[in-house]
Parts: sequence; structure tokens; C-alpha cells
Amino acid sequence: MNIQDKYATARPTLKNGDIIIFHSTTILGKLIQWFDSAYYNHIGVIWISDGRLFVIDSLSAGIHPDFLSNRIADYQDFCIVRLNQTDATIAIKLGQFMDQVPGTKYNFARIFQIAIYKKFGWDVKKLDGKGENICSQAVQRYT
Repeated sequence: MNIQDKYATARPTLKNGDIIIFHSTTILGKLIQWFDSAYYNHIGVIWISDGRLFVIDSLSAGIHPDFLSNRIADYQDFCIVRLNQTDATIAIKLGQFMDQVPGTKYNFARIFQIAIYKKFGWDVKKLDGKGENICSQAVQRYT
């Protein structure tokens, strides 16, 4: 099953606040997989507004929403993770998450900081960026 068919099957079951993890074969995606020893290399949160599905994730332009169908087209695979929380709790968490979105930039240095630490155990704090995120940090704050 290709990703478009998988998306068409999954779309009616998606809920506000679901987490979506993606698999990419781009150079950056492959590097993330190598450092993480993981199949998936990107993550976001699903936001549904007026029946439209969006993903809020952190890319080079920072944290922002995009149509989920657009983002699906950029990847080869995905998986949905549903939080074990009430709809009310998820709505509160999603609102708090969206409050942090404006102005949060992507931290490319953080990717390398984490990668170096994971592969070699070296702590490279000087690469740390303040007020900036990578996709997994943004979603971690949401959950």
C-alpha cells in the first residue's frame, strides 16, 4: 500500500491531537535515522479545524501548521499514535501547544547536538539554541 492509500484509509479515523510520525528517505531523514537507530525521523501533531486536517510540526521555517495532505506527500510512510487522555485534556494540551507555535524557530544545531550525544556520548551544550526546537522537542512539550 502506498502512502496516499494509507492516508486515505487512516484519514476518517484521525482525531484532534493525534501524533503522527513520519518516515523519509531524504538525506536529513537518513541521517536522523542513523543517529537515532529508528525507522521514523519526523513527528508532528494533528489539528482538525472545520473538518480540515493539519499537522503542526517543526521544519526549517519553524513550528507551524500545514495541511496534512501536503505533508503526507513529502514522506514514504507514517504511523499514528493516539494519546491515552480524555478529549478535554487533549484540547487543553493542544491549545497550550499552539500558543507556543508563533515565532518558534527550528534549531538545526540541536539536531547535531543530539546526534553527537546519541552516537558518541559527547555532551555538546554550546550547540544548544534558546527558544528553538526540533520536531521531537516540540511534540514532547505537547505530550
